[in-house]
Amino acid sequence: MITALLHGAVDAGEPRFVPLNHNGEPLTVSEREQLQEWPCILDQSTGLIWEGKSRTAGLHYLNNTFNWFDPDHTRNGGLAGEPDNKHCRGGAQKNACDTHRFVQAVNSEGLCNAHHWRLPRREELRNLVNYSIPYPGPTIDTQAFPNSIAQFYWSADTNASEPLEAWGIGFSFGFDYAYFKSNRVHVRLVHSSRQAKKRVQP
Repeated sequence: MITALLHGAVDAGEPRFVPLNHNGEPLTVSEREQLQEWPCILDQSTGLIWEGKSRTAGLHYLNNTFNWFDPDHTRNGGLAGEPDNKHCRGGAQKNACDTHRFVQAVNSEGLCNAHHWRLPRREELRNLVNYSIPYPGPTIDTQAFPNSIAQFYWSADTNASEPLEAWGIGFSFGFDYAYFKSNRVHVRLVHSSRQAKKRVQP
């Protein structure tokens, strides 16, 4: 099983981001060069594992967009948002057109051998921003996160002052802002690795 650094630092000479295969295991350098895209990415500085995006139409297609919906009143700020299971765009799988249904679909799929995927918190998403990359971006390490788009990605956080809105990060400038939950925008899911460290072999 994959290992992650949970102490907040990456050892000298180790990459921060590690591409993973469908079993959640690190890809070798030669595998990465051959594939050029991968289903998941481990952030060794945080222990978080991120969903990768694909150029192939389907559940993880890079152009899929979703409106924000979370029926859990303990998380949604008092407003669940907009459910949608009929108007998928960009090749999203049927019945996975809002963020809640998308999370359910990815957990059912068992992406990278995991079943506890979720929307990231705003600060988790912000931690992916590379502020050394100028507009128009994308302001993210595109070698680690291929098929990234310089657009807005949802977080799990409702705008406390306006529950009609939820926060996210725009990866053209790298800034956070709030959108109406009814807007259809991009999503990158995340889950937390709790496993011990395993070094990536070339």
